[in-house]
Parts: sequence; C-alpha cells; structure tokens
Amino acid sequence: MMHFFFDGEEWSISSAGGMTGEAYKAESAENKLFIKRNSSPFLAVLSAERIVPKLLWTRRLENGDVLTAQKWLNGRVLEAKEMTSKQVCKLLKKIHTSDPLVFMLSRLGKKPNP
Repeated sequence: MMHFFFDGEEWSISSAGGMTGEAYKAESAENKLFIKRNSSPFLAVLSAERIVPKLLWTRRLENGDVLTAQKWLNGRVLEAKEMTSKQVCKLLKKIHTSDPLVFMLSRLGKKPNP
C-alpha cells in the first residue's frame, strides 16, 4: 500500500485486482476512488453513456501514462445464472447498440455483426 497527500488529504492506494494490474483503489478519510492507469478510450464513452460511473478526472503523468478516476462502487463478479437475467441482457443491449460505441468501433475498422 502506498500513501500520499493530495489537496490537503492523505490518501492510501492499493491494488483493486484485475488481470492487468493497472486498477487501484484510492481512499482518504472521506472518499474512495477507482483509479485506472492507461484505460481504453472506451471508458470515457461508457461513462458518457452512464454504463459505468462518471469520470471525475483524467491526468497525464510525466512518463506519459494517463490516470482516470471514478467514484468507487462496491461490486462483485456475476454468477453464470445471473448472466441470463433481464437486467444483464438490457445492459448488454445498451452497450452493443450505443451509437458512440458503434462509432468508436467503426473508427477502429470494426463492423457490427448482423
């Protein structure tokens, strides 16, 4: 765990897990943030579409890395049986039919499957 001071508050940063090792949980006395290093541009679109929490800030570091911060939400991994629920299906449909996401993918040379 690493500690630092920012804007008059002491923060502690720890790994948030995940496969890339570039996700962190930052905590102060009153706030919790999800910090991601070098996230995909999709994060901004997912945030704008209200699929994930709103981006609070983005910072470019001296070494060129980019940090993004979002409000921390407690979560969990969905079980297999939950993946067929109406709520999950509705969310996946929203992601797959989002005009900004489809546009971003088209700029990367991808085409939607019929």
